[in-house]
Amino acid sequence: MPCSTPFLFLFHCCVAWPWLWTTASLCGKGAIRFGTMSRNGELCLKKVILSYCPGKGSPNTRQFLATHLPAFHAKYPSVTIDIRPRLWAETSVTGVYRDGSERSYKTKFMSPMGIWLRLHRLVNTANDYDLPFSASHLHFQRRSVQGTWNPWLWHYESERRRTETPQWRRKLSEEEWDYYVEQYSAQMKQEEEAIQQRVAEHTEIPEQSTREVQERWKQHVMPRLQTDMEFNLSHFKRQHARGQLPEPVTMGEYRLFSVPDHRELGQDAVDMLRRREAKQQEEWWRRRKGQLKPPK
Repeated sequence: MPCSTPFLFLFHCCVAWPWLWTTASLCGKGAIRFGTMSRNGELCLKKVILSYCPGKGSPNTRQFLATHLPAFHAKYPSVTIDIRPRLWAETSVTGVYRDGSERSYKTKFMSPMGIWLRLHRLVNTANDYDLPFSASHLHFQRRSVQGTWNPWLWHYESERRRTETPQWRRKLSEEEWDYYVEQYSAQMKQEEEAIQQRVAEHTEIPEQSTREVQERWKQHVMPRLQTDMEFNLSHFKRQHARGQLPEPVTMGEYRLFSVPDHRELGQDAVDMLRRREAKQQEEWWRRRKGQLKPPK
């Protein structure tokens, strides 16, 4: 390839022709479309016209309205969707663009997915120019937000400082050991506290009752408790030899251990309400029977 300078030859080999063949391979055979989806942050497609018949004809457009259109509207909320019910609907979708031009695709024998693809084709073009792929694209002026690349930018971006990925079987330093042990101990402590909280939800009321009974025992029984174990043992032996039954529990001893059952604290109120409801129902039936008596 004739080039005036080695620098220009380097530019052609390293930049221009790789971009050319990459673009050709991506766009395939035929024409390459340079219409862009958005310009200055604004979609070129402004409106989509969908004409359909509610009761007759092919159901593909109706299925598309029910299945793919909500997702399309959620993806491109700035595109106005003009739905036109008609007695004799046009079998096409039409896109109206920012410059006032229109583009239509025939959807007569198309599935809802095919209509969805045609709508995306409408969004992804600007409908202004369509240039065939040729060697003239080597110097085609492309719009760029950051500015076009030129050879003076070879060393503009310095190399990144890359750190080695830490290996999982590496030898840890003291700081790393402290960090990981602290993290693990914090996790174990959190799990232990969660377990204790779950257990306390079921045991704190019975434990409170147990502590209350223990306090009563220390207050009322321990001062009067006999410390002579031999006397107590001989007393029980004598009682057993005579064939006497164990003495029944007195009310004072019974009250010493009586603790309200937390599982049945509200049961008396429930029983009272049920008795009241049964009584009201019984009275209602009695009055009803009195009304149904035959006249005298």
